[in-house]
Amino acid sequence: MSGLGQNCRIQFVDLENGSPIPGLTISLRLDENQRGIQKMTNNEGLIVLESSFQGQTFWFKTKGMGYEEKEGKFDSFVCDEIHLVQLKTLDLMKSEVVVTAAHQSQSVDQSVQIVRVIDAEKIEAMGSISLVEALGNELNIQMARDNVLGTGISIQGLAGQNVKILIDGVPILGRLDGNIDISQINMAQVERIEIIEGPMSVNFGSDALGGTINIIMKRDAQNGWRLSSKVFYESLGNYNAQMATSFTRNKHSVGFDFARYFFEGWNPDQTFFAFPEVTLADTTRTHLWNPKEQYFGSAFYKFDNKKFSSTINLNGYYEHILNRGRPVLPYYLAAFDDTYQTKRYSLTNQTSWFAAKSWKFSSVTGLSEFTRQKNTYFVDLTELNPSLVAQSSMHDTTNFYQILNRTNAIRFTENGKMSYEIGHEFSSEWMLGKRILEGQQNMWYADFFSTMEWSPNKNFSMKPGVRYGYNSAYQTIPVASLQTRYSWKKWVAKATFGSGFRAPSIKELHFEFIDINHNIVGNPDLKAESSWNAQFLLNTKVRLKNAALRLEWKGFLNRISNQILLSNVVGTTEYTYFNLANTLTSGGSFTTAYTLGALNVKVGMALTAYNQSLTELQSGNYLHYLEWNGSASYRFERQKASINLFYRSTGKQPFFYTTSDGNLERGYMDSFHFLDLTLMKSTKNNLFDFSLGFRNLLNVKSVPIVGSMSSGAHSSGGTQFNVARGMSVFGSISYQFHKKAKQHE
Repeated sequence: MSGLGQNCRIQFVDLENGSPIPGLTISLRLDENQRGIQKMTNNEGLIVLESSFQGQTFWFKTKGMGYEEKEGKFDSFVCDEIHLVQLKTLDLMKSEVVVTAAHQSQSVDQSVQIVRVIDAEKIEAMGSISLVEALGNELNIQMARDNVLGTGISIQGLAGQNVKILIDGVPILGRLDGNIDISQINMAQVERIEIIEGPMSVNFGSDALGGTINIIMKRDAQNGWRLSSKVFYESLGNYNAQMATSFTRNKHSVGFDFARYFFEGWNPDQTFFAFPEVTLADTTRTHLWNPKEQYFGSAFYKFDNKKFSSTINLNGYYEHILNRGRPVLPYYLAAFDDTYQTKRYSLTNQTSWFAAKSWKFSSVTGLSEFTRQKNTYFVDLTELNPSLVAQSSMHDTTNFYQILNRTNAIRFTENGKMSYEIGHEFSSEWMLGKRILEGQQNMWYADFFSTMEWSPNKNFSMKPGVRYGYNSAYQTIPVASLQTRYSWKKWVAKATFGSGFRAPSIKELHFEFIDINHNIVGNPDLKAESSWNAQFLLNTKVRLKNAALRLEWKGFLNRISNQILLSNVVGTTEYTYFNLANTLTSGGSFTTAYTLGALNVKVGMALTAYNQSLTELQSGNYLHYLEWNGSASYRFERQKASINLFYRSTGKQPFFYTTSDGNLERGYMDSFHFLDLTLMKSTKNNLFDFSLGFRNLLNVKSVPIVGSMSSGAHSSGGTQFNVARGMSVFGSISYQFHKKAKQHE
């Protein structure tokens, strides 16, 4: 090659540090529509061109693992100098944006809070139809399934009333036995799930001792009209269909969605592929997992002119569960069936506006209603004509109502190093029903809270906060938190401390359910729960030649005083709520994530230990268990397809339970493992998406158990605990259409 040709050079360097980038593929085109000439950068990040490029106009495009693709153009190229092209690194370990309890939207690593995010892409890859599947691969989160009360969760070893679940910042109403049934939360229109472990009482008040889950819904639409629909089938008898539409023009957005989920019930001995069929009434009428029909619907309107944004949401939910009884003696001609109907409605508003340059105001308001109705029917199996049982104790209707408003103001200083927040929250809840003392009870609170975030430089942040107010039933105590963040080079460290407070619920105070089979009463003398939590997180990102590695270590410690549990009154058949003197949970986790081009692999391990005592905690009384999880995905960009693998293992899980004589005993549940596989494919025009999944490939159904999984009248004291419905195959087809609209001022 001639000397002049040696001087026709282009060098590609890293935008941040100016270092040369070897191994990049560069496509050169003398005509914009012409097929490119391929070259690769050498160890100095250079490509050398022939002297014929002198004075030419040509286009280039870069492609290389670890850097964003860039297209550019040279006019009248000059060979006597080195032309420099700067490329931005591609964040192979991209950090999701979080908003829960934050002064402003920021990435997970920039946030001073210890938070994890499940985005819509992972929700779709897991084939999640409810929050149960979406959380199924997460460490430090355990599921408790009940065929009537639904599926509850625990975080860091704390469950029930200690976990707060929000949708767009508004609490979900309708706890049964202390739990929100997370199988009632549809994933169809979820943008992401933000999980904050540990007490968030400063921001969200009571019930936020163990952790907070905030579900962020899709409410923004690109300018124009959007339509989507999806059908889903699973081999064990799930038939789902959903559709959504929205329209956005300039400052206004409006939309609605609707879904119907149907599960026909499941038994371990049924055929692998379940389809509706006619059977004899007395042979397969009962189910281990009861039939369920669910309807979801919502509508929203949003106004957004950048400085002012307000969204009104109307949400509705209906569920019908049928618990068929076994035919009764002597001739098996009749049975008693129970039905459970759940209705949940909410009207919410989220508003934010910016005043001048330094003030931001936000308000969340919600009106919610929850109804749970249980009826018992006598069914003549010869004529199949059910009739309502006359005995009133066989029926029950419980109603919850809630009004909530949370308003805050945040002021940002001119130098951007400090922000202040002051806010208030008011909540009033009513519970009505014949199993509530005097038929109706009300509880309300009004709290004020304040936080401050100080960032003297880009490496350090700290955020103290305090909350105090009035509770209509209990003397409240101030709660406080302190969150800190420090980064250096590729490392990020976070340490948080927080205290929590939870007043007993209306049910725990005023429940009264006495009949031939039940004797459960509330306890008006209960003390409020109080807690504190400490957490530490350390993570780092390591950039390899064409890959990235993320390592994360995390530890936590929770201490709860006066924890409330349901237990038997010694020497009687009565059950009531008691304050357990002390509960302590602690543990840690390690996760590593590796990204190489289209390949993503993540592996994690967690250890959770806990200690409970009716008096003082004993140092040798700890129980502990291990969890493992892993996921791997590979994206075929050209084919618009991906393959995803998810694994979750829970080791032998010990627990404490109270016996009928009031003693605290130990039980355990055996280890179990889940393995899921999904295949996804999109059409070239992205109008259709197809998925094929294999859930629970290890065919786990139930695991051995010793002891009672939960203290109280409804606890399971059997030898097996049902954790899943066996292996299944599912498939879905979804359609999405977007038509842009012209912008008008």
